[in-house]
Amino acid sequence: LLVDDMPGVLGKIADIFGDENVSLQSVMQTKKFCEDEVHAHAEIVAITHTVKHKQIISAVDKLKKLDCVDEIKNIIRVETGDKE
Repeated sequence: LLVDDMPGVLGKIADIFGDENVSLQSVMQTKKFCEDEVHAHAEIVAITHTVKHKQIISAVDKLKKLDCVDEIKNIIRVETGDKE
């Protein structure tokens, strides 16, 4: 996720994951800058516990509607053999 680097953004994102019953295993955030180096952005990588596909898609749809989320670059699904 490429998001605005400001207080409260991570909380909004975590709330959406929680509302969709998506449990976060880990979250990593790094600071980035736009080309003009004025508007700061952060890149967030979230790794979830095992989740049903429809839950993650629903969470992503809601994340895309947040003003503070500028881009969702990738969603990588890793299959573990579980039947979820």
